[in-house]
Amino acid sequence: MLIHGNAEANGLIVQTIVDGCGVFMNRARTILGEKGIVEIDEHGWYPLQAVLETLDELKRTVGKEIICEIGKHVAMRAKEIEGVHTFEQAMHALNDICHFHHRGVGSSELAYQCLQSEPNQLHIICHNPYPHSFNLGIIRGMARKFSILVRIEALPSVHRGGEFLVTL
Repeated sequence: MLIHGNAEANGLIVQTIVDGCGVFMNRARTILGEKGIVEIDEHGWYPLQAVLETLDELKRTVGKEIICEIGKHVAMRAKEIEGVHTFEQAMHALNDICHFHHRGVGSSELAYQCLQSEPNQLHIICHNPYPHSFNLGIIRGMARKFSILVRIEALPSVHRGGEFLVTL
């Protein structure tokens, strides 16, 4: 997927791609290096297109499971948002959390929507260029972060990022 403009992801996201790869860290570093990202500063900014291409290459060469693991690591390390103390609050704040870690990207290109479908169910729609398994990992990681057991069901979706029904 091609991102238009000067969309960027912060260094925390890029470093977490490497950290989330476990034994495949060197593979992640090699791919990032091929995209021009050699040194990673967690406070720096990097082209979102390079980040997405790196995830696609990791998915192709290592497997989609690694992308889910990376998503879990991103959730665990994501910037805390004031007033977010529960998993459910975090799901409703996903869009804010995401935009804290990205810049130069429009809300139509990168958005999360959380709808309350029933009292104990959330419908998460990922309007973003990240792979489906990355977003699944974020949801799983947030559940782990807030020590809650949830059931996550992938729903059919026209969005690359996917849609999920989360039962609390």
